[in-house]
Amino acid sequence: MDGKKTFDEALEEILDLVKEKKYKQTREILLAMNEADIAETIEEILSEVGMDAALVVFRMLPKDISAD
Repeated sequence: MDGKKTFDEALEEILDLVKEKKYKQTREILLAMNEADIAETIEEILSEVGMDAALVVFRMLPKDISAD
């Protein structure tokens, strides 16, 4: 994750991007995060945006990350 952004700032940006269906930018931010933060982010997407968006985000992750 960008050293200048806190987790909460990155999460808000990701939620906005997912709502706008900007998945490429979402993926770039997620790949800079650690696995625990990615898992928490997907949980937040599930509760804030819904199951369909959470599934899209989960499926865009590389297999080695999504398996963890």
